[in-house]
Amino acid sequence: MAKTKIDLSNLSADEKLFIQAKELYYGGKPIMSDTDFDALEDRLRAIDSFVVDIVGIGSSKKKNGVVKHITPMGSLAKVQFKPGIVPWDEFKHKFLNQVPKTATLNWEPKLDGNAINITYTNELLTSICSRGDGIEGQDYTQQLRNHFPQRIKGFSGEIRGEAVIESYLFDSKYKKIDLSQVSTDPLKKYSNARNFVAGVLGADYSDKIPYNEIDVVCFEIVGFTGNTKQQLLKWNFQVQDFQMESHVNIDEKQFIEIYDKFAKYRTKCKYQLDGIVVKASEDVRTYMGKTSHHPLWALAVKFITQEVRTSIIDIELGMSKRGELIPVAILQPIELLGSMVGRASMYNVSWMIAKKAFIGAEVTLIKSGDIIPKIVDVVLPSPQDFVMPTEYKGLKTKYNGVNLLVEGFENTTEYKANKLHAAVVALGIENLGPATCEKIAEAGLTLRDLISTNPDGLRMSLLQSKQFKDGRELEILINSIFAITKVQLWEVIYCLQYRNCGKTISKQLANWMSKIPYDFKGLEKDVVNSFINDPKRIDEVKEMVGLLLNQNIQVIKPEPPKKGIITFEMTGDCTTHGSKGEFKLLLEQTGKFLHASLTKDTSYLVTNTLASNTSKMQKANKLNVKIVTYEDMLNILNTL
Repeated sequence: MAKTKIDLSNLSADEKLFIQAKELYYGGKPIMSDTDFDALEDRLRAIDSFVVDIVGIGSSKKKNGVVKHITPMGSLAKVQFKPGIVPWDEFKHKFLNQVPKTATLNWEPKLDGNAINITYTNELLTSICSRGDGIEGQDYTQQLRNHFPQRIKGFSGEIRGEAVIESYLFDSKYKKIDLSQVSTDPLKKYSNARNFVAGVLGADYSDKIPYNEIDVVCFEIVGFTGNTKQQLLKWNFQVQDFQMESHVNIDEKQFIEIYDKFAKYRTKCKYQLDGIVVKASEDVRTYMGKTSHHPLWALAVKFITQEVRTSIIDIELGMSKRGELIPVAILQPIELLGSMVGRASMYNVSWMIAKKAFIGAEVTLIKSGDIIPKIVDVVLPSPQDFVMPTEYKGLKTKYNGVNLLVEGFENTTEYKANKLHAAVVALGIENLGPATCEKIAEAGLTLRDLISTNPDGLRMSLLQSKQFKDGRELEILINSIFAITKVQLWEVIYCLQYRNCGKTISKQLANWMSKIPYDFKGLEKDVVNSFINDPKRIDEVKEMVGLLLNQNIQVIKPEPPKKGIITFEMTGDCTTHGSKGEFKLLLEQTGKFLHASLTKDTSYLVTNTLASNTSKMQKANKLNVKIVTYEDMLNILNTL
C-alpha cells in the first residue's frame, strides 16, 4: 500500500497539529503528553475528521531505513480516568457493548514505552522495527537483534511488544534532572524513560550505546489464537510478570476495583505504566474485527493524569475574542509530564477570586486534555488580595460578577488581529500568522480590505500605513492573499466567525442557503436560528461572496446528490481495500457514488464488520439506513 499523501492546505489547526504530533511521536520526539494527544484525537473524532483514521501518518523517513509491516500496526482506542470521573459509560460504548457476553475479558498493565514489531520469515529472525506510520517503521534490527531468539522452529509471522527501560535504571543513570541545563552526555538529555528509549533506538547505530539496558516486553503473536503468554515464554521472549486479571463480564463496581488494583500495582512495577489494557479472549477477536485505527477487541484504560504542585509568582491578563480578560498564572517553573510548565490558565476572574489564586498561592496542575496546562485546585490560598484593574491597555474595564470585561474591545488592535487571523485560516490563506495579522490590523485593514482590491492597491495601502516595508515579507503576504482560487461556501460562512458557529454548523447553513437538503438536528438551535432569522447575516455572507467573485475566486456551493446517485458513509476498518480515502475515491470516480454525511437519505453505511456497534451504526439503525460491509459495497459496484 502506498504511503498516504495528505493535502494540508484545507486542514484545520487541530488537524495539522494532530499530524505533526503523530509524526514526531513515532519519531521519538513527542511535542505533547499522551493525555493531550488523546484529547486532541477525541476532539477530531467528535467532528468526524478523516485524519484520525488515515493509516500512513507517522515517521518513516529514518536514517536507518524502514521495514514494511506484514500486517498494519494500529493503535488502541482509549478511555481516560479523571479526578472524580469514572469513564464507565464511555467504556461500555467503546468496548463492552461490542463484546459477546460469553467472552472472557483479560486485563493487563499498559507499558508506557515504544511499540516494536519483530518479524520471522521461514523460521529466521529477519527484521525488528518501530510502529512508524502503521504501514512501515524504522529499522531497529541491528540495535535489538540480540534481544530475541534468532530462529523459531516452524514459525513465520510477526510478534509485537513494547521497548522500555526499568524506571530505577533510567532515573539513576540517564534522567536529566535540570531541564534548563544542556547536558554534555547525549544519553542524559531526556526527562522521561519513554523518550529516552525512542531517542536511543532512533539514533544512528553505535556500539557505545547500551542497547542491552533496554527491555522488549512482548504481548502479541499476530493472528495467534492460543495462549499467547505461554507460547512467548516457550520461545524465550520476555513477557509481563503481572498475573493477568480475567472476568467474563463486569459491572461498574468491578470496573473501579480493577482500576484501583492496577493503580496500586503502578507504584510497584519496575517499568513506567500509563494505564491498563483489556482484551477480549482470542476466540471472539476475528468476529469483533477492527477499524483502520484500532482493534475492536481491545481497549486502553488510561490512569488519572499526573498532578504537580507549585506556586503562583505573578498574574497576567489576556483578552479573549469576546472581550473577556482571562487571568493567566505565572508559575514557579515545574516539570509536568516531561516538560517545564511556567504558565497556566485560570478560567475567569471570578474563579480566581473565589479560590484566592493570587500571588503566593500554592496550586496543583494537571494536563487533562488541553494543550496548555490548567490549575485544578488551590492547596494554599494566597495571603494577598487581588486588586481589580480598572483599565486594560487604555480601555476601561467592568466586572460583571463572573468576567472582567473590556469596554469597547471590538475597536482594539488585539481583537481585530485575532479575528483577522481566524478568518484567513478559515479561507485557506497561508503565511499570515498572528504577528502579520497584528501588523495588518495596526494598518487599519480588515479582511474585506484585503480581498476587495488588487495587488498593487493593497501594496500601496500597506506601505502607506508604515507597518510594512517594501520587500520579501510584503511580497509573500500579497502573493498568499491572491493565491487562493476557490473556496467553499461553508468556509465563507465560517470565516465571518459568528458566535459558536463552527465548521459543522457552517456546512449545514451553506446547504440551507443553497436550497438543498440540510440537517440541523443535534446542532445548537440558538446559533442556527440567529443566522437563518437574521437578514443582515445572510447579506454579510452574500457581500463576502461578491467580493471573492470580483477577485475571480470561485465560491463553490454544495450540490444535492444527483438523481440515481448512491450515497454512502463509512465506519470501521478499510485496510483490506486500502484506506477510507482510497475506497471513497474508488467509488466516486465511477460517477455513480457520492460520499455524504449519515442522514435518513443515505443509501448505505459501509462497515468492516456487521458485529460492530459504532455510533454511526447505531445512528444508521435508527434512521433505517442499510448497513453493508466493504466487500458487499464492492459487489454492488460490480453489478452496476
